[in-house]
Amino acid sequence: MVSAEKMICEDEFPMNFLHSTGRRQFLHSLLALFLLARGKACVAETSPHDLFYVLDLRSGDVVAPCGNYIASGAPGSLLKLVLTSAFCEGRLPAAHDAVICNGKTYVDGTRYSCRSVHGKVNLPLALGYSCNVFFAKMIPQLSQAAFATALERFGLATAYLTALEHNNFRGSEYIDFCLGLRKEIILDVFDVLNMVALIATKGEMEGFSLHNGKSATLRKCRNPNFEPATWAVLQEGMQLASRRGTAHNLDIHNKMHLAVKTGTTQQGQDFKSWLAGYFPWEAPKFAFCVRAETGTSYDAAVPTARRLLFSKTWS
Repeated sequence: MVSAEKMICEDEFPMNFLHSTGRRQFLHSLLALFLLARGKACVAETSPHDLFYVLDLRSGDVVAPCGNYIASGAPGSLLKLVLTSAFCEGRLPAAHDAVICNGKTYVDGTRYSCRSVHGKVNLPLALGYSCNVFFAKMIPQLSQAAFATALERFGLATAYLTALEHNNFRGSEYIDFCLGLRKEIILDVFDVLNMVALIATKGEMEGFSLHNGKSATLRKCRNPNFEPATWAVLQEGMQLASRRGTAHNLDIHNKMHLAVKTGTTQQGQDFKSWLAGYFPWEAPKFAFCVRAETGTSYDAAVPTARRLLFSKTWS
């Protein structure tokens, strides 16, 4: 954050940050080996800085890095999935209105910036581009109570209802909270997989488990029962993110038919990022999540996911 006039360019950072962070990321990269066993994807090795998780949507089995390390952190733009559902379910103007993105907008002296000028964007495009200008302008339509309900429907309410109940966020404080940039909101990889699995299956995913040989960590998925139009917007936005949005370099030839969402946050001078999604989008079989402990989604999480996803054959 920048004092006086703070600048939020989450997911879409200025290029001068990217080069130095990218060099650090390459130094931390390790080879990842995937095994195919009984039709399930297995992760043999990952870097401690690049954590990769795979959920088989058919069996409910989760494969995690060695040691079953459970990554966590501020969600950043992953929460735009929750915001999108809240706009649609609440039938707010944000669900159908368009915004002209000129690359930046100001709220209470806080500048919300995009990596590029997006022009005229509606909700699916804003989700795909992770357009901070669109969401910063539209979030004031959403009450704190409605946002709390949206979090709860995605199974994310436990830690955040208290913050929403005991704080009267104003202006940019509320926007930062909804964009996952404040310390009150922390997600772990199970939260992230739960969210994208529900979107992939339109709420039909019942649960999943991570086995460590002796026991299993179980996660039940509760169907949010969104309207069909809400699922359609969420899925369209995630497909756009892969084809032409924040993760357009992930699968440039659209071989895997990926639907994804990125998220980046800043801690001091350091960036941490997420990439989560599912594939193939027309008949989802796998959900996945990458957590990059160093770097933005652009220069860390997306390249890591590309390397790992294309290192094996999926079935």
